[in-house]
Amino acid sequence: MKKKKTSMIVAGILILLIAAAAVLTVAKTVKADSLRKAFAEQMSLGERYLLEQNYEEAVIAFQMAIEIDPKNGDSYLKLSEAYAGTGDYENAVSALENGYGQTQDERLMKAIEKYQRLLKQIPVLERLAEVMAQADRDTVWEFQKGDEYRDMADSAEEVIIYPVDDKMYLLIYPCGHCYYGTMEDGKRSGHGIWAAYDVSSEFSSYYDGEWAEDFPDGAGKYWTVCHPVPEDLFYDEGTWADGLEHGQIISTYVSTYDGETYTDQTVHTSKNGIPDEVADLHPERKHTAEGKEFYCMYSDEERSEYAIKGRKYGIVHAGKGVDDNKSMIRREDEE
Repeated sequence: MKKKKTSMIVAGILILLIAAAAVLTVAKTVKADSLRKAFAEQMSLGERYLLEQNYEEAVIAFQMAIEIDPKNGDSYLKLSEAYAGTGDYENAVSALENGYGQTQDERLMKAIEKYQRLLKQIPVLERLAEVMAQADRDTVWEFQKGDEYRDMADSAEEVIIYPVDDKMYLLIYPCGHCYYGTMEDGKRSGHGIWAAYDVSSEFSSYYDGEWAEDFPDGAGKYWTVCHPVPEDLFYDEGTWADGLEHGQIISTYVSTYDGETYTDQTVHTSKNGIPDEVADLHPERKHTAEGKEFYCMYSDEERSEYAIKGRKYGIVHAGKGVDDNKSMIRREDEE
């Protein structure tokens, strides 16, 4: 009888131990799930703050995420982005170094190299911001063709975003183009200047005007010049939508020859990049090119101007957030 009673006690203890272990396991699982949820919430919150360019709050959110899970490399990368958003590359590097010590994540080392490079380039970024603020295209183009600027652009593997102050940002693209102006939700919006000095294509362009959703959008002025013929300057003033001509466009051609400056001007209207057709007063002068059809977009007593059927006209290289040669406006006649 005594032996049976002892066995029952042992069995009871085992049951209690098993129950306690089960409770502990459940508690650990619940805690782990809770921590994962809390981590995800902080990361999501930080991402939203980054998008809104609320970098101070983003720093706090990602720091809390790190406290929850110090072994996750993503949170250190995002924290460095938040610091970089305020131009604080030193803290960006510190955050990444701390993260690498915790995670041994090689992505962090690559990011460290990027921000260390940016730290060395701050003097060039500051000088470029001063030049862009003057809003003088010739001065900007002159700076862009200099060695300091070319070296910085060539070393960039992604868009460099440098906050000039609380409102103005400087963006340098790997292709060498740059933007100086306001932004909203990480996109070029408001008023801004965009400049390109392309050595390979021997072509420079410059836009000063309104932006929305990363495109020239609204009133603005757009200059272009071909390097082999610097005495010929083309200048458009009007309105754009999504980088395309939309509304009245005043086109001015300025040429300097033997010390004399000649100016010629035409006016046309466009819808979504397609110039409106007008009556041609000089149809006998209409020229054609192989495989292309033309129609009249401007005509007066002296001459007529033509547009190519199917071609969309707008700001060259005005692609969303990319600004390289692949982002040029697609033209149906070239597809």
